Amino acid sequence: MTRAAMSLRSLIRECSRRRGNDRSQALLDATGEFLRHAAKNRELVSAAVPQLALLPPSGAAWLALMFGTAVEEGSDVELSVAGLAGLLEVWCRVLSATSDEQSEPPALTTSQTQVVAAFPELCQALVAHLARAPARREELRRNRPLVDRLHAAETWSYGATWVRQALEKTSGELLVLHPPSRRGLRLIYENVSNCFHLFSLLQTAIGARLPGGHEPDPLIAGVARDSLEGNVNDKAWWHYADAITNEPHVGATIWGEGLVNQIPCVDGQRIMLLWPPILGSRGWDSSFFRPHLAALPANVVVEAELTEAECRAWCARLRLDAAT
Repeated sequence: MTRAAMSLRSLIRECSRRRGNDRSQALLDATGEFLRHAAKNRELVSAAVPQLALLPPSGAAWLALMFGTAVEEGSDVELSVAGLAGLLEVWCRVLSATSDEQSEPPALTTSQTQVVAAFPELCQALVAHLARAPARREELRRNRPLVDRLHAAETWSYGATWVRQALEKTSGELLVLHPPSRRGLRLIYENVSNCFHLFSLLQTAIGARLPGGHEPDPLIAGVARDSLEGNVNDKAWWHYADAITNEPHVGATIWGEGLVNQIPCVDGQRIMLLWPPILGSRGWDSSFFRPHLAALPANVVVEAELTEAECRAWCARLRLDAAT
């Protein structure tokens, strides 16, 4: 037997012996030895993945963490992401076997209790994978039964919230137009899920570049990007509206609780209109920025200001000239 194969056998043996969240020296030593061999032998990771389904929850969770460390150190994410996603689905089904009709959460069985204890470690490892596999994130996001089970699993574990947030976070290009001034900006947003978070990131990125804007609050900017700790409150500088309707009214509002990927597109371009406020002071707190996922940091940056010609073309396309 080769040293690499022996390292895998030792790792699986120590994982099977693990109880709860214990991290024995033997487990740590076996993990380190395995990772040293796996860095040079991708087949070793592939051989370890099927063990996820055979180990008890605490051992499977540690193996998942080991895969997370491996991808952070350069291992091919595709070697292990499907195995972790498959285990997540199995564990979500285990937890969803409880009745949703009871007013109080039912008592957990022994097997469910073991899954709940191991759930955060699996989710931490899966988030590390999904951060490096956007196509897999999109695939899982479209798996509505899984997303529904994740919502249900949040009753038992905050790890389910991490994964659900990872699936809801999106990145892309956003065009913002300020119809009264006929000005606009092209923004790049990264890893943002809900629109309240987007509003804060957008406002601190734009600042006073557009009418109605202000100098950014460094604390809000830092908390929104997880570079500073704290609880903050923010409010809307503009009335945020979609580009489907060319007038500033409530029916066109982009609501803060909604997801960024639900903002309508026009000709394939996601667009947001910034009108003067019409709803009074819309406010929110920094709970909408959480949970922060270190593997998927949120950000918004201004890529460019639109030229006059570009603004005229978009205003004509959206029939904004007739509305302002």
